[in-house]
Amino acid sequence: MWGKYYSDVYPKLNQYAPESQKLTEEQLNNTISFMKKNKKKLDKIDEKRKYANDKLDEIGVYDKSKEDKTEHYKDTDLWKKFELSNKYLYNKKGFDDYMDQYYRGYYYDSENDEIKQLDDYLIEDPPELSPIDEEELEDDVYLHPYEQVKLMKDHYSEINSKLLESDKKYQEREKVIDERAKYLEDKTDLDIIKCLEAKEMLRVDPMLYKNKSFIGEFEDCGDSEALTNIYIDTFYSMPWQLIKPASITVREASYRIPNEDAPLFSEVLDEIITDLGIFRGMQQFGYHGTEWNSTNLSLIWLSNFYRWANRGTVKIHHLAYMPRFRGEMSGKIYLYDTFYRLDEQYSYIDKSILEKVKRYFILMLIGVIGNEELFYDNIAHLITRSIVGVVELENKLNEYNIEKEDLLSLLQEQGRPTAHYARSATAPAWSRRWWSNEDILEEIQEIDNNIEKTLKKIELLKEKQKEFERFRLISNIQR
Repeated sequence: MWGKYYSDVYPKLNQYAPESQKLTEEQLNNTISFMKKNKKKLDKIDEKRKYANDKLDEIGVYDKSKEDKTEHYKDTDLWKKFELSNKYLYNKKGFDDYMDQYYRGYYYDSENDEIKQLDDYLIEDPPELSPIDEEELEDDVYLHPYEQVKLMKDHYSEINSKLLESDKKYQEREKVIDERAKYLEDKTDLDIIKCLEAKEMLRVDPMLYKNKSFIGEFEDCGDSEALTNIYIDTFYSMPWQLIKPASITVREASYRIPNEDAPLFSEVLDEIITDLGIFRGMQQFGYHGTEWNSTNLSLIWLSNFYRWANRGTVKIHHLAYMPRFRGEMSGKIYLYDTFYRLDEQYSYIDKSILEKVKRYFILMLIGVIGNEELFYDNIAHLITRSIVGVVELENKLNEYNIEKEDLLSLLQEQGRPTAHYARSATAPAWSRRWWSNEDILEEIQEIDNNIEKTLKKIELLKEKQKEFERFRLISNIQR
């Protein structure tokens, strides 16, 4: 809960600040409420901040390597967003300076004492943040500790039940909406599946259109450009085992993308990938001297480049022959740059049409389009393998428990000496020797450790199975 977290870190926020700069309780609450209202947009700005730092690192103005070495709370992503929100509310000029740096590529050249602009920088308009008002502050229950939130909700439910007792149909409707709200409580990061789930909920229950909380949570699913970003995020967040693009060349893939409104799309995409240096990053595939291009490079390799590439060389262990990629930035930035250049090339066509082309391309990188049968067979295989894995581990767990019970029975026998020997020739190997009580206790401890590890493996496999099963819904997608 926002209130709980910031109540814990509030002393830190003011610990080193001069007296004149200390936040009041009102400023703190306003900033938290602003962050909550603009969470998705602030996340996008934070991504842009990291992009700007990558570019500054390339020219030696910023040292990105230091980011991983700091543990100070002021260097976390959460603090950066908190600081940005505070500047928006109480230091608009400072906020605008940040926006110029992140979205226009401006930076300070200390050697020449002047402001400069980065070359080859993705310039765009920053998202428009939404201010807060008094009514929202009064309704923002997350500014309170969880216990108080629960108390207020329980109190409201009791009064509401009495007021609506004569209208059972309306009460049932409220119950359904409450269930939807609980279901969405942890769905702060959207992906394709969550958008599909929301669409299905609205189809089954159109009254949800009146639920502002529900519509606000999923508003990006209905915005063409935002939906493309959701597709991109899904490509990077989904289990990598699910990604199964077709075994075709990049040129063949580009021909399959509907592009009636984007003429010469295949040639344009080819030129963009070449200019970004992606083909050069593939030079370690195959034999030395191979010149990769769209006619001989597999879509599988391009998909994995976008997913795994980073600055330097990365070895891809799950592909045949364990190829290596060489990049100058992260694969996600390569993908954003690919789409940015498509925007430049096709600036004259309807934006929503071009966004559909991008989403189609992403679905081909995933394998939902172009490799449908293998994609869904792979999901079924992964689910089956997870189920079998759980059964095998549960059998192993049962063996451990039987083994432990046998050992405990030795300790509980009355009138026995301090050393034990298995009398049965069919007893397990571990028991066919002399055991002291100390030996038995040590063996029990080792078995307990194995039981704990096995339970964790079972839990992890079940979580993977659940995630694999979620992606069955992707078959319902409309590009």
